[in-house]
Amino acid sequence: MTTTLDKNRLSVSHLSQLLSNNIMDPIELFERSLEKAKNSNSIFTFFCESIGRKEAEYSYIRFKKNKKLSNLDGIPVCWKDNIDIANCPTSNGSIIPESKIPKNHDAYIVECAKKVGLTSIGKTNLSELAFSGIGINSHFGTPYRSKQHGEIKVPGGSSSGSAIAVAEGIVPFAVGTDTAGSIRIPAAFNGLVGYRPTASFHRKEGIVTLSPSLDSVGTLANNVSDCLSLNNAMNGCLPQTIKPADINSISVTVDESLIDMVVTDENVKNDFYKTINSLSNAGVKIKTKSLSSIQSVFHLIQKKGWLGSLEAYLEHYSLINSYNRNLLERRTLDRLNKCSEFTLKTYAELMYNRSVLQKKFHTEIESSLLMIPTVGHYAPTINSLKNNNDLFSYINLKTLQITMIGSYLDLPTFAMPNIASNNVEYSGFQISRPRNEDANLSSSALTIEKILYH
Repeated sequence: MTTTLDKNRLSVSHLSQLLSNNIMDPIELFERSLEKAKNSNSIFTFFCESIGRKEAEYSYIRFKKNKKLSNLDGIPVCWKDNIDIANCPTSNGSIIPESKIPKNHDAYIVECAKKVGLTSIGKTNLSELAFSGIGINSHFGTPYRSKQHGEIKVPGGSSSGSAIAVAEGIVPFAVGTDTAGSIRIPAAFNGLVGYRPTASFHRKEGIVTLSPSLDSVGTLANNVSDCLSLNNAMNGCLPQTIKPADINSISVTVDESLIDMVVTDENVKNDFYKTINSLSNAGVKIKTKSLSSIQSVFHLIQKKGWLGSLEAYLEHYSLINSYNRNLLERRTLDRLNKCSEFTLKTYAELMYNRSVLQKKFHTEIESSLLMIPTVGHYAPTINSLKNNNDLFSYINLKTLQITMIGSYLDLPTFAMPNIASNNVEYSGFQISRPRNEDANLSSSALTIEKILYH
């Protein structure tokens, strides 16, 4: 039996219900998702057609025998193309020769996803080497949302393809990585929920490294619950039921002085405070407080540079000193070469201060959530940046400057759309807790989502 999916943006609960009620079977769902993926614009770098179809066929058999592996059995997913899938190449957004060689093994998180029955549609586009928050890629094209007014906006990066695959209704959720904002920024620019867990939450075997100290594996979806389901599946866990926090137990801390420094678009600021007012009206306790730990991180990065710069340079040292450097985008090569100016003394200073400021933040935030905007401006247009490397570099740093704070402190974070957002101009906010407090954060995120969007 066939049916028309009645929403452009999908949810796991809706698809799971269709499968459980025999309105659609896993093979049909896979084929529909694959067809939509193949008709999309620059979202995918590689289609896992034979792999995913076989996974869907196995899922179909399990459903017929009433032996499904989990509530995610038969649900389609896609993977950022810096994550290995056996018998598929991993491009990492580049066209260097090794990017065309099929991998022998699945990444650990892919192995785990198969054990709960997920079916892989393909691998998604990204900023070259996962090294920008903008999402433009001159090799594979730049993915974008189809329903936009005026000039086409950048998708945000580096997990650009994963975000647009969800925004376009190809899959209900997708996997990305986040080093300085690469999940949270695309979430903000496309009206999605993005989850950056504590960096150590997931094992990273089979994932291309950019910055060992900062890389986090996370998820993009249309709601908090779907982000959490996929996140748990990648960690070798069956989907778990996390209970929403009692609204009376939630308090939110807003650092207004930081917001005044980093939000350059008054409309984005207005979006943020409308969201704050909605939470306050619903009974969430809102505190305004200047957090010296957060402001110290912001000023430290502005003065000393980004912790991941030297690590990214060292990870790609052989590449940028080989003939294959000529295959990189000019803007990627220029920014990597600039990272060579980063000294070991500065790196050591940033690492030392990181530990100090993590402890200070834990003390300052108490039992509250940190709530700040995700990006201080709306998404710029692709045409304004794609041929202007100087402007690209400037806007890239400006786009990353808020999300870098959470990455430096390793804060588990949900990025969510502001309630004033519409499908013309999206903006978003982040809620965070200290590192390793993912469960506490997740419970609060479920409640905040219910207040704002239901």
